[in-house]
Amino acid sequence: MSDELTSPLKAAELRDLCRQNGLSVSGKKSVLIGRLLEANVDPEDLGIIFEEARESENEILDDDEAFYLNSDDEEAITSISQTSIIEAEIIDAEVVDAEVINAEVIDEEIAKTMKHKPIASIDQTSIVEAEMIDTEVVEDNPEESAKMSKIFQDDLSSSASSLSEEDQSALPPIPGSKRKVISRNGTKPKTALVLALIILVGGVGYWYFTGSIDPFTPDTIRYGDDMRYSISDGIVSAEGEFIDAIVEKMDTDDDICKIIIEYGGLGNVGVTKGGSSELFDQSSNYLSGAIRQSGSYGFEWLTVEKQHEYTFEDVTITRHLKSVIDQSKCSDIGASSFGNSLDVGSTTWTEIRDQDVLRSQVDYSLTHESGAIEGTATSFGVSGIFSSVEDIQSAIGMAVSPVELKELIGDQLIQESSTGNRMGWSWSVLGTEEVLGELTWRILMVNEDVKSLCLGHAYINIWVNADSPWAIYQEVDIRLSGDSQERNDCSSTSQLINNLVVPEGSFEMRMSMSKKELQRGESPVVFGRDYDNRVRSSQVKPLDSELTDWQDGEQHIADNSTSRTHPLEDAVACIPYLDGASGAKAAMSDDGYVWRAIDNRTNSQQTTWNLSWVDTGDTSGWVEMTVSGSPSSENCSFLNSGVIEDGPNHDRSSLPQTLSLSAMENRLLDSNRYSELSTGDSYLGTSSGLHSEVMYRHLVASTSTGLDGISDWLNLEDGASAATVDLSRSWDEGQWSNNFNLAADLSDGRVVGWSLVKSV
Repeated sequence: MSDELTSPLKAAELRDLCRQNGLSVSGKKSVLIGRLLEANVDPEDLGIIFEEARESENEILDDDEAFYLNSDDEEAITSISQTSIIEAEIIDAEVVDAEVINAEVIDEEIAKTMKHKPIASIDQTSIVEAEMIDTEVVEDNPEESAKMSKIFQDDLSSSASSLSEEDQSALPPIPGSKRKVISRNGTKPKTALVLALIILVGGVGYWYFTGSIDPFTPDTIRYGDDMRYSISDGIVSAEGEFIDAIVEKMDTDDDICKIIIEYGGLGNVGVTKGGSSELFDQSSNYLSGAIRQSGSYGFEWLTVEKQHEYTFEDVTITRHLKSVIDQSKCSDIGASSFGNSLDVGSTTWTEIRDQDVLRSQVDYSLTHESGAIEGTATSFGVSGIFSSVEDIQSAIGMAVSPVELKELIGDQLIQESSTGNRMGWSWSVLGTEEVLGELTWRILMVNEDVKSLCLGHAYINIWVNADSPWAIYQEVDIRLSGDSQERNDCSSTSQLINNLVVPEGSFEMRMSMSKKELQRGESPVVFGRDYDNRVRSSQVKPLDSELTDWQDGEQHIADNSTSRTHPLEDAVACIPYLDGASGAKAAMSDDGYVWRAIDNRTNSQQTTWNLSWVDTGDTSGWVEMTVSGSPSSENCSFLNSGVIEDGPNHDRSSLPQTLSLSAMENRLLDSNRYSELSTGDSYLGTSSGLHSEVMYRHLVASTSTGLDGISDWLNLEDGASAATVDLSRSWDEGQWSNNFNLAADLSDGRVVGWSLVKSV
């Protein structure tokens, strides 16, 4: 029947209805319609159109000796075996035994289910005894539906013989038709359909009493756990500013405004089992399996390593250009490229005692028609000014691999109507369902950070059981949007945060994941235990003597570099010599200070500096200059200047103590802390200094911005500030163009993360 159903609703509208009814949102439009109908959604709500052509196929013949079943339906009754005898007495739905199924009502829901469930055969020894049947769902006349019909009263052996002789000869198809005929002596056509329904009821009853699933608490992951899974119906759609970075790496002159990526493939999730060498400084081996890894301060900790691998073959990338008629809109028709491939590996390290994510790394490789892109991104567990960005990233991070149940639910019992909130996700148990041949609990997850900050939506449906530490089936539906027209119902604070965090445009991701193979390890992972030589916070944070206080009259964060020819001190000292920088001159001469600075040292003879300043009247601006020697009118050259409309307020009392720029630089280039940055690939430089093409920037962010709600979002206490430093480097090596970026916190000396992108 579903083949002939149509609906004027769009696929997106049907998915919304599926969500409202707690249903899966994957699949084509026809699949969504069928799923909603099976959930008893009123066809009128779907705008269903029943086509006339279907009437002839659904026609029930008169009360002669035959009735027809369409063999094109999803399910058909293909045979009734010789000794199958069906006798039922429907009296009370509470009694089910080996021979008697008592049911008071066969309702419309069972009738609908019958149209979609196969009855390939009825086993010869199957006997269901019944005497009276309420035929409400199959009688055309409502009055007749209240009557009880006598089906069989003969003994079992004679009935079996009758079925064998009469029914087996009644199955040849009608010429010119795909239907099959089943005839009975003394049995009406509608009675045969009732018999099939009774069989279905019997099966459901048996399954209910023998196949129920018990509540459970998630099992702890084990060292050596491994699960392979398939990925299907994957689609990522990005438009607006979300695709700027992608387009930049594609090296194209096309005015691309939207990209759609369709994919499927295989995935793997596992827990690494570390060797004994990882515990060389431990007095016992009770943490056997743990892995050593360095954190944001560059010191090593004992961690649990979790690995995720993805292989996507035959990836389809569709690019949409701006409309020729209206440049503000994207064309509906895109150009697709096929046969692209993508490999992604993701690794996280969780510290044993505190159970915090110490570090995570993503490695990827994309081959497309125009070339290739490779990259790696490393991030460290952070808080404060970066925490909300990290929370939003977790919405995507948790969605792209099977959810770890213990991580999401903890020790709560998974049972009917259980709810909880953890790691920014709220979850609720919707009930039990059978998937992949296993009985499971279905859980709906909603990301509360994305919801509360008015950034869009992030939903994950997972199906779980006690045998697996991960979801065995998972459906993902995420949409992030920076379009102001989609945020009319948001609070002013939420809209402001949205503007700061989310690019203009939209990002969507949907996919399904299904377990293929699960192997359990042996030793359970035990968190919360201390261990020998564990790093203490007092060992990693800067000493008070290393921090500089610039609240009282200082004009900028200290630089003090001896490796860079023209440090920040020289740039600020050049301001009085700059013609055309009247605003900066006035600010610096009257207790103003620099809150943002960027250098460019690609020219070995001079350094270009861009300084952002604020004065005591809360006016903010910027000035750009070159510095070629000691500050003087000859060595300081004005380039440009301007006003910053949304700059910070002047607030010296909240300026944080910080490391000097040179002290932070020395930390980053210490090979004992961050070997990747100064040895091997030496992304930033060597022990003697930064590469000349590295651009140095710093930023001071204060809660005194005059923007309501921002201090809460940044997780900064009243009157607090934070100072950050970010470095970038671009260079060519062989056929590859490379771009490296790093961010760190000047307030306490820790690295937030870094990324490397290579393209050809």
